[in-house]
Amino acid sequence: MRYLFGECKLDSNRRELFVLNKEVNLSPRLFHMLNYLLLHHGRVVSKNELMDHVWFGSVVASNTVDSCISKLRKFLNDDGQSIRTVHGHGFIFDGEVTIKESNIRQEIDLKNKRPFVFVSYSHTDSSVADKIVENLQQLDIKSFLDRKDIAWGESIGKTVRKAIETCTHQIIILSPASIKSEWVHFEAGFAMGIGRIPLPFLTHPSQDVPKYFQDTLFVTTSEELMNYFAKWLIRIDTKDGSKKEINEYLKEFETTPNE
Repeated sequence: MRYLFGECKLDSNRRELFVLNKEVNLSPRLFHMLNYLLLHHGRVVSKNELMDHVWFGSVVASNTVDSCISKLRKFLNDDGQSIRTVHGHGFIFDGEVTIKESNIRQEIDLKNKRPFVFVSYSHTDSSVADKIVENLQQLDIKSFLDRKDIAWGESIGKTVRKAIETCTHQIIILSPASIKSEWVHFEAGFAMGIGRIPLPFLTHPSQDVPKYFQDTLFVTTSEELMNYFAKWLIRIDTKDGSKKEINEYLKEFETTPNE
C-alpha cells in the first residue's frame, strides 16, 4: 500500500519513505509506527495500542513512545499538525492521506524457479542461521544471510530489500530474541507484502507465534526444513537423474541421527 500525504510518500510493501522526493531511512521501529498511524489515520491510537503493535507486547516506558513520535515528526518536517497528540488518549494522524495500491508485488514462477532463500534471524541465533545455510548448501540451494552477504559500505536497508525481492522463500528463525527484533519483523512484513513464501523455524516449539504467522506452515527441526526443500526440488525438477539424487539425499538425511 502507498500513502501520499503532504510532501511525503510511504510504500508499506517496499518499506520506503520519501520526503520532498528524497528517501528517508527510518529505523524499522519508526517505520512500523508511522505505517500503523497511517493505516488508522483519522482515529485516535492509544499508547497501549502502539505498544502492542509496534513493540509486539514488550513492556516499554510511556516516554519511549513519546520520543519515537517526536523523531517521526522531525523526519516528516511535521510541527504536530499531521501527527497530533490527543492528551490523555494517544495520537492521531490528522493530515490528509491519499491511499493507492502498491504496484511492486513481484510474482515469481515457483513452478520452474529453484528456491533462493532469505534467512531472517536475530544475531543471538547466529549459530542456528549458519546451520540452516549449511543444510541448504547440501541441496545446492542458494541463500542470503546478512552478515556474509552484505559487503562493507553497502546500504543495509537497500541490500536487504533487494535480496528479499529476489528470493522465493524466507526462513524466519523465531526465538525469544527474534520475536523482539524490529529487523526480523521488518523483513517478514516486507517479504509477505510482496508475496514471498514464509517458512517460520521455531527454536522453541512451545513459544507464542506472532499473529501473522499463526496460519502459516512452520518447522521446528532441521529434518523438517530439509524435507520441505528436498520435496520442493523434486516437484520442480524434471530431470530423472536430479530427482534420483535428491531422493537419495532425502533418504540419507532422514536416517541420519540428530547431532
